[in-house]
Amino acid sequence: MRQESLLRMEVESRTTPGKVYVVMQKQDNTWTCGCPGWIFKYRNLGEDCKHISAVKVRQEEERREDERGIEKVAKGIRKTLKEMEKR
Repeated sequence: MRQESLLRMEVESRTTPGKVYVVMQKQDNTWTCGCPGWIFKYRNLGEDCKHISAVKVRQEEERREDERGIEKVAKGIRKTLKEMEKR
């Protein structure tokens, strides 16, 4: 049975302009990539290729940006509530 992907991203090759590899995160949190390095080497070693690593780094950056945004909104709400209490 084939698993649905949680994430599917196309990552352009740095060595071959125009060449795109598909990186996917599966529901069981495993990752795949269509690059030859992952298919023939890293998959068998249980390691990430550079394309998977790049997607994971970007996900983490986005998660941190989201957390900062949420904290900024929460801070604004707290400030507004304090101002309302003074009235």
